[in-house]
Amino acid sequence: MIKAIDIARFFAEKGSGSPKTTNAKLEKLTFYAQSYYLGIYGVPLFEEAIIAGEHGPRVPSLHLYGDHGDGETSINNFSGAPIQDPKTLKFLNAVWNTYGGFGADLLRRMTLADPPWINARKLNEESPKITQESMRDHFSSRADDIDLEGGNALIKSIFGQEAVAIPSSID
Repeated sequence: MIKAIDIARFFAEKGSGSPKTTNAKLEKLTFYAQSYYLGIYGVPLFEEAIIAGEHGPRVPSLHLYGDHGDGETSINNFSGAPIQDPKTLKFLNAVWNTYGGFGADLLRRMTLADPPWINARKLNEESPKITQESMRDHFSSRADDIDLEGGNALIKSIFGQEAVAIPSSID
């Protein structure tokens, strides 16, 4: 099975050359990849836990790599294996095309509005886990947010708005 580090490596590679590909951004993209995969396919993309950190979803296994804040990270920081499966590559490209142009701060604000994070934070635990069930249940209704068929990357409903074209980079 694919590991979270493999997903982060994919996104780090996609983001090389674009401004500010930070560890925080990679964690949020990895959260969205897991959430949409669960919502669309009903099974996890990877097994590692995602916790509801103070600043949004965190993947603890990714904190072994790269910068832990706003500093840029590099593909060289990741030992994950390149992803080979065509279905997974197509899916991850769709997630990147939808969310990859956003900066870490905007992704953080977006994830803070997502019910899986909100509900996990209500548990008042030190490191509350965001359950796969909560991600699947919420993101199954948002499956149309990402375009698996290619073409123009659109978020069809975000914060209640109609289709929004994604600019190349937004903070």
